[in-house]
Amino acid sequence: MNRTAKTTAVILIVLAIVACEQVRAGDMFSQGFAGIGSSSKPSDNVPSPSQLSGPRRLSLTELKTSLTQLGYEVKQISERLYGIKVKRDTWTLPVIVEMTSSGKKLWFSIRLTTLKGEPNQHLDRVLKLLSLGGAFGPEFFGYSEKSRGIILYMCRENDSLTNVEIKQILEHMSFVAVKTAPTWDVKQAAPPAKHVGTWRFQNDSVTITVALDKNGQFRLQNSSGTDQSGTYSIDGGKLVLVNKSERLELAMQWSDSNHLTLTFGDQNIPFVRT
Repeated sequence: MNRTAKTTAVILIVLAIVACEQVRAGDMFSQGFAGIGSSSKPSDNVPSPSQLSGPRRLSLTELKTSLTQLGYEVKQISERLYGIKVKRDTWTLPVIVEMTSSGKKLWFSIRLTTLKGEPNQHLDRVLKLLSLGGAFGPEFFGYSEKSRGIILYMCRENDSLTNVEIKQILEHMSFVAVKTAPTWDVKQAAPPAKHVGTWRFQNDSVTITVALDKNGQFRLQNSSGTDQSGTYSIDGGKLVLVNKSERLELAMQWSDSNHLTLTFGDQNIPFVRT
């Protein structure tokens, strides 16, 4: 073996010894910290196969079981819809719990009320509810055009939800529903119908005033001395006035909420709200 070959062999042997010592040092280093913050038993923090595969979602059966365990009487409305009743103060609120077809989300909803009459009667109420939704969140208010219902909604990821969390969702929704009742409950603060009020027609020869109250009573007066009263109704776009001896039907046509034209025979009489 020549001098160069001997030198190369020595270098390789030294490198091998150094590498071996580094491995041994590394083993000693890891062994020196092995006992810190752990016991000799296997770690409880090792993820299970189900944890590695993603969030655990409740099945439909498990969702029904959870609602039952929370003390609710569960009614299955359809394949993915359950109905329960949640009590808060003097209220009993109908709640729908729906699982999406993907199983990724749960929708909670409470039908609060059904709006009657003309939709524009309730514009102020609906706008107020929309503003309140931002104050309470994550719940929000919605309107069903088909059923004319005002509905309180909440959507949650179906991600390892526990019974305690489901209970908290239902309790908070019922709190929001009752807290906002003065706005959505039409029985508490029903807005007047569009036609309710006092209406006046005036020209150079006559002044006519028609007062329509919210209880279906009317009073008709004119500057010639006529003063009649009785009951009224709205039927097929007509104002029907009835007193002891007469029945009068007047076609109604709206320009806006403050301008109403009543047709009597072939005469169109424009009234203005006073």
